[in-house]
Amino acid sequence: DSKSGCLRSKEIQHPGHGELNGVDGIASIESIHSEMCNDKSSTFSVTSTGVASAAVAASTSSASGSSSSSSSKVVIVGGAEILECPLCLLCHSRESFPDIMTCHHRSCIDCLRQYLRIEISESRVNISCPECSERYNPHDICMILCDRVLMEKYEEFMLRRWLVADPDCRWCPAPDCGYAVIAFGCASCPKITCGREGCGTEFCYHCKQLWHPNQTCDAARQQRAQSLHLRTVRSSSLSYSQESGATADDIKPCPRCAAYIIKMNDG
Repeated sequence: DSKSGCLRSKEIQHPGHGELNGVDGIASIESIHSEMCNDKSSTFSVTSTGVASAAVAASTSSASGSSSSSSSKVVIVGGAEILECPLCLLCHSRESFPDIMTCHHRSCIDCLRQYLRIEISESRVNISCPECSERYNPHDICMILCDRVLMEKYEEFMLRRWLVADPDCRWCPAPDCGYAVIAFGCASCPKITCGREGCGTEFCYHCKQLWHPNQTCDAARQQRAQSLHLRTVRSSSLSYSQESGATADDIKPCPRCAAYIIKMNDG
């Protein structure tokens, strides 16, 4: 039977001659269960052999699994440490629980690996222990993951987070580039050139847009807005003219508001 709680630390000795027979094993297990019913608030460690050892290990494992403590439960079976993972609640050997630099909590390698994959896939870089707020060391993350592609993604996220926090960092505005330039002393000479091979895009340190010679940032911003509006209007007019059968000569600016219009046959 599974029993909640734990028993006080105790070593079971079996009566009889050197070997353990079935009757002795059953009697010992029954006495253990009796003590488990009487005392439900202490720890229990068993070192035994034979049939009794297997049954006692099973009962203590069940007792550990029902506890709500956040730390890993430890059971000694045949001289080997068996720990219960607080995340999946399964028992594994001590080797399946990696040591973490920043805190004392222990979880099995499979649970930690899945946890890190989810965190990194959601672009999180300040990854903390699933049981407390202590952040994982990048060395521990690399050791647990054992995945070069995922680790490279994590390092890229960390680098981007660091660059975004740098006030002198500027990102190349060219499409599909995304190269970062760390610019120093560019207040008087704000022209920046992208250093990525094959790009070389020139852009402004202040407005972070394409370089605008002989123009202030505000003037260049207004010009870009007007050009974008003009392209949008022309695209809409062209689409309408294709549907209506109008030619380019039929599209003219309104003399009052300068909006592009098409003069219809009826005037």
